[in-house]
Amino acid sequence: MNQSAIQQHEKALEIAKEKGYKLEETQAYLTLGSAYTSHHKNKTAIKQYETALRIASEQGYKLQETQAHLELGHAYTCDSKNQTAIDVDIKREQGYEREEKSAYLKLGYDYRFDNRNQ
Repeated sequence: MNQSAIQQHEKALEIAKEKGYKLEETQAYLTLGSAYTSHHKNKTAIKQYETALRIASEQGYKLQETQAHLELGHAYTCDSKNQTAIDVDIKREQGYEREEKSAYLKLGYDYRFDNRNQ
C-alpha cells in the first residue's frame, strides 16, 4: 500500500467517526493497521489494531474483535523480528559472540514461525 492508501483509510475513519458508524470505524482502524504494517510501521499499526479491538469489544463485533487479535499477533511478531535484528547488530558491535548467536537463533525462529503461519 502506498501513502495515498493510508490517506484514504484515514478519510474513511474520519467520516465514520463523524457519522457515529462504529462498525465502519472499527474496519477503518483495522485497514489502517494493515497499511502501517505493510510500511513496516509496526508500533503505529499496533495502536490502530488496539483501538479497533477496544471498539469491537465494546460494541460486540465478534468478527472484528477476532480479526484485531489476529492482526495484533502478526504485528507483534513483526515488531519482535525487527527488535531481534537490531539486537544482532548491537551484540556484534559489542563483541558478544554468545549473545549474538542467541539473537540469530531467535531471529531464525521468528522467521520460521512466520513462514509456517502464512
